[in-house]
Amino acid sequence: MSTAFLLIIILILLLGAIIYLLYDRKKQDNNGDLHSRIDNMSNSLISHLSQQMDAMRSQVNKGLEQNVNFMQRSHQDTSRSVGTLQSKLIQLEEATKRIFEVGKDISSLQDILKSPKLRGNIGELFLEDLLSQYLPKNYYNLQHQFKSGEQVDAIIKLERMMIPVDSKFPLESFKRVLEIKNELEKLSSNFLVNNVDITNLNEVERFLSRVREKFGNIDVLVNNAGFGFTKKFEQTSPQEFDAVLNTNFKGAFFLTQKALPILNNRASIIFITSIHAEHPSLDPTYDSSKAAINSFVTNLALQLSSREIRVNAIAPGHIDVNTESSPRDQEGVPLYKKAGFPKDIANACVFLADNERARYITGTILPVTGGLHIPIAKDLKF
Repeated sequence: MSTAFLLIIILILLLGAIIYLLYDRKKQDNNGDLHSRIDNMSNSLISHLSQQMDAMRSQVNKGLEQNVNFMQRSHQDTSRSVGTLQSKLIQLEEATKRIFEVGKDISSLQDILKSPKLRGNIGELFLEDLLSQYLPKNYYNLQHQFKSGEQVDAIIKLERMMIPVDSKFPLESFKRVLEIKNELEKLSSNFLVNNVDITNLNEVERFLSRVREKFGNIDVLVNNAGFGFTKKFEQTSPQEFDAVLNTNFKGAFFLTQKALPILNNRASIIFITSIHAEHPSLDPTYDSSKAAINSFVTNLALQLSSREIRVNAIAPGHIDVNTESSPRDQEGVPLYKKAGFPKDIANACVFLADNERARYITGTILPVTGGLHIPIAKDLKF
């Protein structure tokens, strides 16, 4: 009985061992399949990622090549544009010099063109011939009409602005300018005459360098350059706005800044502003440029007081620049009922420049208006 029981137990143990061995082998086979599948998935994923990376690398390289080609073309275009611009500027500079030289010959026609009516008829023919001889065709247009409806005989086109030209130009005034320049050239030991674009800082610096070479330091600086288009707010273009502000305010600002190192202590700086800085003329661009000058004067007077440099401005009213004997009648001006002379402004400059007579005056806007600046002047009858 005990032997049979022992055999049964041994058989059970052998059967259990066989079952265990079979189970363990199956488990190992299953694990092998799992590892194989994982390896296959990994290889597939790596292959897919590699393909994607290759595609992205190809796209990036292509993009870089396109950017490099674009930059090379842009550089070539820029170089060509700069070369063209330099060529045009040289042409314009040469044409400007030629116009000034031919001006002396034109001024000799004063007797022929003395009649305004005759000047109007003949002037247009002369203007077209003059422009065609001394300016490239693409720098001017004849009979130009602005968007506002205003028409002029011609315009001269510059990079940032257009200059209107009337064939009825004042030859008498032009001749006086030439005569004054000739007289100054005869007195060249005491004068330095230069045409300077006040909006061009390089020209300003070259001019001041010549001033210093000829005279050393200076005692008086008069900022007199300025102009306007006489246009209302809605008629003013961005180009016209920039031209007026760059000349009237920015030009005066930086000319004074560049001149400061050669100004002596106790020097006098004078700006020519306008009555319209405070009394509107319905030309907001011009009026604003002069109002900016007024503010600049008071600021500069404080900043330069430590060097005893006086800074003032003159605000002209109506000035008749076409006469030296009998100015035009000017209704609304309390004093004399006439416009002023240019010499009235010159005399005010001499006064403000004098360190004895005006030694205690700085930061002042001096009206030279015949009383027109007085707020109620236009409303009263004298």
